[in-house]
Amino acid sequence: MKHLHLRINKDLESDGGTPPVVFGTISGFDASSGRKRRDVTPRREAIPISGNPADARPVELAPGQYLVEVTMPSGEIISNQIDMTPDEDASLVLQAEESPHEWLSWQHLMGNVATSPPIRELSYVGRAKSAKTTARRGVRAKAAAASPSTDLPTRLYWLPTPIPILAGAAGNDTWTVLNELAAADSIVPEVLNVGPLREIPSYDSDAQRAVYRVVHGAGTTGAALALQSTLQRDFIVVPQQGTIELLSLPMPWPVIPSGREAVVEIVLQLTAHVSDFAASMTVRDDRLGVFLGYLSSGSLAAVREIAEDAKEMLYEKRLNPLAAVAGAYAMVATATNDSRENWHQWVENLANWSPHIPDGAIQLAQLHLRLRRSKDDLDAARHWLLEGYRRGLPYFTMGVRWLLDGLEKVARQDSTMEDMLKAVRSLAWLLHPQSPFTIMHLGPR
Repeated sequence: MKHLHLRINKDLESDGGTPPVVFGTISGFDASSGRKRRDVTPRREAIPISGNPADARPVELAPGQYLVEVTMPSGEIISNQIDMTPDEDASLVLQAEESPHEWLSWQHLMGNVATSPPIRELSYVGRAKSAKTTARRGVRAKAAAASPSTDLPTRLYWLPTPIPILAGAAGNDTWTVLNELAAADSIVPEVLNVGPLREIPSYDSDAQRAVYRVVHGAGTTGAALALQSTLQRDFIVVPQQGTIELLSLPMPWPVIPSGREAVVEIVLQLTAHVSDFAASMTVRDDRLGVFLGYLSSGSLAAVREIAEDAKEMLYEKRLNPLAAVAGAYAMVATATNDSRENWHQWVENLANWSPHIPDGAIQLAQLHLRLRRSKDDLDAARHWLLEGYRRGLPYFTMGVRWLLDGLEKVARQDSTMEDMLKAVRSLAWLLHPQSPFTIMHLGPR
């Protein structure tokens, strides 16, 4: 057998480390008929994303014709054919779409920005349509109740002293307070902070988009602003015409195994209406960044595949609990049987060891609901749903969805949980649906 050297050609800004990988399918192919061969079992292989030919990954293959297909986190599908001979190795480079700017390369990879800027006349595509959604479903013009905003929102504020319900203070009902803010006639960032706000300067911008880069501590990787935060949780707000977007930052996010802090990158884009989301967010983690892109698109099978490949990183809960939480979403969501698995203990540890992360408790509740082996599982699910609610706003959008789903299953004949269900339901529709991390719209829409 010979080796096929595979690579996805896309220039991607790196803060250090190995290039990110995605999984592609290698199928036997009959070029004469243009069909895949049923007698050849398809293979799933990790393929690096890099503009450097030296990063190509060798895969051992028998002689024959093959089709290699990859779905990128953005939803872009790339494929190409190769004829493997018994005499020599071969190389196959899959060409991905180029980013509109180098400084947008991570956002473009995740599907947060399109290759071409949006067409203003066709920008009424409904609430929260991202570049990823537009590429998949097409643009459909839609009448709007107000004129589009022609100004790019470029003011971004960190909350250095967030109000208690955001800071995780015990005894505060985050959901009730956020519902009150969401119903306000007008809202300003100052209501979410005790003391002065800190404006974040942009890293780079064009007429359509602006990018911001921050790290939690004192690092300077990727020309990011070091917040030097000592907070348990960090939030950023984007004000727009009497409304705000509230972003729950996924930090600190140490990169394993180097230990350096990953850059959290935020992009703001022109919006058609004040109710549209301007902000998107990702983590520039070379190994786990694409993992988050698939999580936001709902491609949970791809997320689990990468989770299995990077399991040793995700098991390091004490080093990066937020990465472990992302992996747990993939494992719980794709669980197919009620037998006890080793990773179940991983989810239990997340819930018990990280009380400041609501997601862990919500994941454990969801796991009990999926197992449903006895009444004990239902009782445990109720307990952890209540605990997840009390811990406040989840870091991940999926956490809000799972909390809502769980409460809908168990809230009957329990007045306390019925009230919780109403509070979560009222906020769930205010979330950015294409963001892996919680981004919420507060104020008039």
